[in-house]
Amino acid sequence: MKESNPLDVLSDARRLEALQKTGLLDSPPEETFDRLTALACEILGVPISLVSLVDKDRQFFKSSQGLPEPWAGLREIPLSHSFCQHVVTSNERLVINDARENPLARDNFGVRELGVLAHVGIPLSAPDGQVLGSFCAIDFKPRQWSERELRIMSVLADHATAEIAARWRFREMQGAEAKQQEAHDLLDQRVQERTKDLEGANAALRSEVEERKRVEQKLRLAQFSVDHALDAVFWVKEDARIFYASDTACRSLEYSREELTSLTVHDFDPDFPKEGWPERWERFKQDKLVLAESRHRTKSGKVFPVELAINYFEFGGEAYCCAFARDITARRRDEEKLRQSEANHRALLHAIPDLIFQVNRDGSFLDFIPAENFAPIVAPEELLGKNMRELLPASVAERGMDCLRRALQTREPQLFEYQLEVRGDEGHYEARFVPFGLDEALIVIRDITEAKVARAALQESELRFRQLAETSDQIFWITTLNPDRVLYVSPAFEEILGVQAEDVCHDANLWAKAIHPEDQERVSNAFDLFAAGHQEVFNAEYRIIRPDGSVRWILDQGNLIRDDQGEIHRQSGVAQDITKRKAAEEALRQSEEQLRVITDALPVCIAYADSKQRYQFNNKTYEDWFGRSRAELKGLQIKEVAGASTYQAILPHIEAALSGQAVTYESTLSLGACPEFR
Repeated sequence: MKESNPLDVLSDARRLEALQKTGLLDSPPEETFDRLTALACEILGVPISLVSLVDKDRQFFKSSQGLPEPWAGLREIPLSHSFCQHVVTSNERLVINDARENPLARDNFGVRELGVLAHVGIPLSAPDGQVLGSFCAIDFKPRQWSERELRIMSVLADHATAEIAARWRFREMQGAEAKQQEAHDLLDQRVQERTKDLEGANAALRSEVEERKRVEQKLRLAQFSVDHALDAVFWVKEDARIFYASDTACRSLEYSREELTSLTVHDFDPDFPKEGWPERWERFKQDKLVLAESRHRTKSGKVFPVELAINYFEFGGEAYCCAFARDITARRRDEEKLRQSEANHRALLHAIPDLIFQVNRDGSFLDFIPAENFAPIVAPEELLGKNMRELLPASVAERGMDCLRRALQTREPQLFEYQLEVRGDEGHYEARFVPFGLDEALIVIRDITEAKVARAALQESELRFRQLAETSDQIFWITTLNPDRVLYVSPAFEEILGVQAEDVCHDANLWAKAIHPEDQERVSNAFDLFAAGHQEVFNAEYRIIRPDGSVRWILDQGNLIRDDQGEIHRQSGVAQDITKRKAAEEALRQSEEQLRVITDALPVCIAYADSKQRYQFNNKTYEDWFGRSRAELKGLQIKEVAGASTYQAILPHIEAALSGQAVTYESTLSLGACPEFR
């Protein structure tokens, strides 16, 4: 979806009203949101993660991890620095791998002043659908976001959205409860005033009339308030019949007031059956106020949950129960979302292939989340309640305690690597300390033994490659997906093309510009097909013009490098100087041309065949005698040209010549128009 008018979207009154309704704008940091941004930084390995709310002229950070000063202290940035505004205006996920190459972001002040190069943002919406902001992750270097990382960001954004919805519902519930309390107070006041009025009714007829007028006016006001209350209101008599039902009650149950007042509670509340009703009424009478949850069934048969506040009172010698019924469908749905969110949190933590410990400020282990194929140094039941200094070697424990103190002090993750023998095996491990609340931290332990071995092997491989590349007379080259960017060329590049290797790494066009004008289009088309993945191999011979004006021939061969998903990641290849070979081929061609000119001038048949008796050369006289062109004769066998009988006659001489003997013989041949030739 295109951003048709971003300013209108950002300043839309309904969106700004929804933003205010959450109560999150300019509110203090909350641990719930901070956990989500900390998880994003931890799982994705990014320096910054934010929960952002976009106002009409600024971007407010409800939660931030890794944000530098002064922005971390200000907790907001102007829209000139904001990427998240584009998430709000488009209501779509925003994925930027390199902001410098993205037309939407390259002019953003966040690129120049904050160094933001990679960004992914997921929309955060209110329950009414208005987009409030973005859950985002930021990197200071270009980054190709994987589908797995995008899914993780979507899951974390769903949790943030659920937290926003919970606060939205809670504020709505607070407003409704205030109105309900007001109705309760008004009802109590009305009952008290009416009772007082009735007690003084015999004082004087005139005062009674006047008092009745005042009471009636208040009753009308109370009636209006009850009818327009958010909660459904029922007056129920001792026989369970409905004496009165408010407008909200009628709407919620899909009955008219006349229909409802002809029913009993048993007709629409399956949890209040006729059996046991007298006992329930007696309880209402004794407790005066009863709070309960039940279910209501509409006229069409739909059943929904309700929360009941039942007040018992007597008036005019009659007993009544005034019941306030609140539809809690949305609350139940939010509670289910909250339970699901907590389940997702647990599933997410268990899906991380690392050991996770929860410790307090003094380094004592409070909780433990195991990881598959990752054995702790002691059993979990022996771990909890103990201190790091009790379980780890002194050097490791002291480094761990230092990281813990710095993490709690700076509120930023701390990391260190260490070696440890676990159950007889020496391993390399990485410990990451993440603040978790005010006085606790999560320790994420990752086994990096294989990574260490792989890193050493990679360094050895790179060393061997450089030793080979930098001593070879061939050019080794590596480029990114964009062919305009050269990552590496070996020193032979300067020897062959006459251009510094570091210059072509800054400007890849130097290589293309050096290609001979007559070869540029052909080579460019071939490389474009190769870079697009239409050809797995690039193979081209072309000329280059050195800065001194000399021309050299190049044989350039390349291969595609694909990632684990099969996508093109890079290209690599080898280019070599074939000028001498080309010169030798040209000399051979000229020699063959001279030979052809000489033999064509001789009035005799001259030809030679290879070991398989196939013609490789013949002169003009041979063409004329046999009536076939050079192109037709080349590759044909002697038998196909001479004919079967003639071939049998000369075969012994051919075999003798192929064995290395000089052969002279005479024979009579039949050649087309000439019946015989001797």
